[in-house]
Amino acid sequence: MQKKLGTLCLVTIMIIMGFAPAMSPVFSVMTTAASYPLDRGFEEAQGPVAEMKVPVVEDESVASNAPSSNFDGNENRGGVWVGFESGAGWGRAWVKFDLTFLPENIGIVSASFRAYLNDEWDPAADAAIGLYSSSNDTWEETSITWDNQPGFDAAALDTISPPYNSSIQNWYDWTCTDVVLAALSNDKMLTLVLKQEVEEGTDETWEYFVEKEYDQLNATYLAIEYTAPEAASLEVDGFSSSPHIDYIQNSEPTLSWSTEDSGIGETQMDYEVEVWDNEYFNDTLLYHDARGEVETIFDSGVGANTRPFGTALEFRYQMKHPSSLLARSGLVDKLYFEVEDDSGVAVFEDLQILMASTSKSGDLLATYAWNYNDSTPIQVLNREVYEAQIIDGWLVVDVENSFYSSMSKNLIIDMRFTNNTGDLSRAYIESPSVGSVAYNYGEGAYYSSTATFLYERTHNVRIEYATEPVLQHESTVSNSFPFNTEVGEPGIFQMKYNKSLVPETGIIDRLFIGVGSLTANSIFENLTIRLVETPHQGMLNHSDFTVNYGGNTPVTVLDEGLYAVPNIAGCAAIDIDDVFEYTGEGNLLVELRWDSLLEGGMRVYRDVDAGGYRAWNMTYSGLPTNNADTVGVDMHVQFVQDSTSIAYDGTALSNNTAYYWRVRVMDTTGVWSDWTTQNFTYAVLTSEPEWSNLSFDPDVGVAGSESTVSIDVTYLLGVEAVWFEIDGSNQSMTADGDTYSYSWTPSESGNFTYAIYMESSIGTWSTTSGIYEVEAAPLIPGLPIDSQTLLLIIVGVLVVVIIVLLVRRRK
Repeated sequence: MQKKLGTLCLVTIMIIMGFAPAMSPVFSVMTTAASYPLDRGFEEAQGPVAEMKVPVVEDESVASNAPSSNFDGNENRGGVWVGFESGAGWGRAWVKFDLTFLPENIGIVSASFRAYLNDEWDPAADAAIGLYSSSNDTWEETSITWDNQPGFDAAALDTISPPYNSSIQNWYDWTCTDVVLAALSNDKMLTLVLKQEVEEGTDETWEYFVEKEYDQLNATYLAIEYTAPEAASLEVDGFSSSPHIDYIQNSEPTLSWSTEDSGIGETQMDYEVEVWDNEYFNDTLLYHDARGEVETIFDSGVGANTRPFGTALEFRYQMKHPSSLLARSGLVDKLYFEVEDDSGVAVFEDLQILMASTSKSGDLLATYAWNYNDSTPIQVLNREVYEAQIIDGWLVVDVENSFYSSMSKNLIIDMRFTNNTGDLSRAYIESPSVGSVAYNYGEGAYYSSTATFLYERTHNVRIEYATEPVLQHESTVSNSFPFNTEVGEPGIFQMKYNKSLVPETGIIDRLFIGVGSLTANSIFENLTIRLVETPHQGMLNHSDFTVNYGGNTPVTVLDEGLYAVPNIAGCAAIDIDDVFEYTGEGNLLVELRWDSLLEGGMRVYRDVDAGGYRAWNMTYSGLPTNNADTVGVDMHVQFVQDSTSIAYDGTALSNNTAYYWRVRVMDTTGVWSDWTTQNFTYAVLTSEPEWSNLSFDPDVGVAGSESTVSIDVTYLLGVEAVWFEIDGSNQSMTADGDTYSYSWTPSESGNFTYAIYMESSIGTWSTTSGIYEVEAAPLIPGLPIDSQTLLLIIVGVLVVVIIVLLVRRRK
């Protein structure tokens, strides 16, 4: 009976207590996307491709039946000829190109030689014409003859086949990529020969091509396709897609991007950012960030004329601004022409723009080519379709940074286009005035070589320069040091500039030194250029040049065995390695050392007592010279601009308004990308995160056992974080999608106040709170009741047993 009673008691206890189900802890894993650099191969040129034109610098033909004759000045029917004609014999065309302004590491995709076929002797007789390469660049167009022409390769680089008679007055091209690359790796001069592939027979296959003296715009040229950089990964305050990009909260957001370029070693060298109020980027410019400086050349014109921007016709238009209007020199980045309309877009078809500096004074003449006189024009723009924006009354043309405008020379801008299908606007001019124009319009104007209209007229023009002056000459006095010293002799030349002259700080990319000649070159053997920021003050020491370093170590920025200093329209443009950073703490010193000057000719502009110094040890006019003085050499610099983000600080943004921004970048070789665009909306939100499905597991906690709280939280732009606070402890909740959870183990029983704080991605908050009950832990681990209840049950059972025993005794 006692055994039965014990069993009954145990069963009673088990029934009363029951068994608790097993509890699993809640785990939530938050993952973040890792960011990896792009893995780009450089075996082939990739990415966006752009094209530049390299104009011919010398072109002339030779004829076998006139073996000692030079035909310079003969512009008959085009000026250069190829093929056979019974009287002249065999004709060959020699052309020379100067590639010194092209960087060696430019990412060339392809190169072709292009010639304009103007006429032919016998339309019924055609023969294959080949392009050949010559390693001899010493010939000159004023002296080359059949007898003294250099040798050339026997194998043609490329050949085109007839017939030509159906395609007179058209362009033809021959591939020449390999020889262009070879020239860039050597002296950067390239000679090509155009001749009939098989010089046999009596068919009169004479073809007339155009030379530069006949028509500069239709003269032969090299078309070079090259890789261009690309601005990518545009973001506003770190966002690039909806919904965040549609609800930008910051009134001064950060605009950021990345630069991608497949060229070897390419990095961002410069950038330009614009923010507009419409998607066409042609209404109101709210913000503009670029390094260029805009200089007004002329703005006195109050009259307006429909030529050339107010007429939807074919045009050839030259304008000349005398040097007296040019207040500074610099690398040209943009041209601005003042027009009557405040805004709009001119859409030019087949737009070509050439620029030239010339020492020839006086008004423009009827023959376009003659106006260039002693200079070779540089093509700065060539587009089949070009949209020029009108911003605040100025028509803006963004040109390639390939022309240096010298304040000591007269400036010519030569443009032609077949039509303007966009907004027409009259240009502001002054007439009569110090400037002049020469132009044609209507059918045939695009290819015209002579002007019908000549006027004393000056256009209102501004120029945006990509370079900044360190020391700019005020006089026209020039000097032979360092580019025109003794040929065959070594030399050392230092030039120092007070830090007050250097316009900014940063990594220096290129040096531009103004020279008097528009075409002369200087070639050095074993040229080294070093830069150093020095505390040295005053006159330079010419006995010990290292003293001028001021104890600092110079940085080598150029070290070439054979270096031809590029002359870009009167400027020695030196592209250096981007390894020297100028901090502005000291003066800037530039040092040139060379073993031998192989060819001289460029004289530099300079000023006395203008904050510049120089010291030298070299040979000049057969005599050694070693000295120092307070002469400063004219020099401009271009800094590296490698920042990939800017904080907007333009016109105040309006709430609930869409904005449109764009960025373009320039790479190491000076190539600009196309614009990359993005739009965003400034829309300030005040709403709070929304929540639902708050739950605790278990509903009532147990001291010493795990509890888990979970809640679903959402917000339009995302949830920044959710925190759970209980008993004075604040913990971050773990996210799994929209569900946030936190698990903990209460240490004691009681009723505890909790709060859940929810923060949106824009910093707004939601909060919910309540009481969470926690019971005491059971006496026996694993039992689902606390110790106090268990004792009461045991006592109750014992009381029952005692009562039963007492009753039995009485019986």
